[in-house]
Amino acid sequence: MAEKEITFGKNLKVLRKKAGYSRKRLGELLSYSEKSIEKWEMTNAIPPVAVVSKIAELFDITVDSLIYSANEEIKYFLHQIKHTNDAYDKGIVVKETFEAAKQ
Repeated sequence: MAEKEITFGKNLKVLRKKAGYSRKRLGELLSYSEKSIEKWEMTNAIPPVAVVSKIAELFDITVDSLIYSANEEIKYFLHQIKHTNDAYDKGIVVKETFEAAKQ
């Protein structure tokens, strides 16, 4: 069985941006600081399992999809973000893409 690559931090960042949440807002929703969210996204720390589960629930995906890069939904988001880096750099969030992909 092939080993899956753990990409929790990258996946969290993609999902957060697609949902239109700032790090501060996501932190508020999870009762964590903006700095904690930043550490998770930068893979300098990982949240407790209960929080990982809450994040997955918030974004309506499985924990497995949140943690690993093998999920097609996350791959799609990562592909989209590569093509919209300029928009993100300017603070524009492509929320419609997130909503369309969830359907």
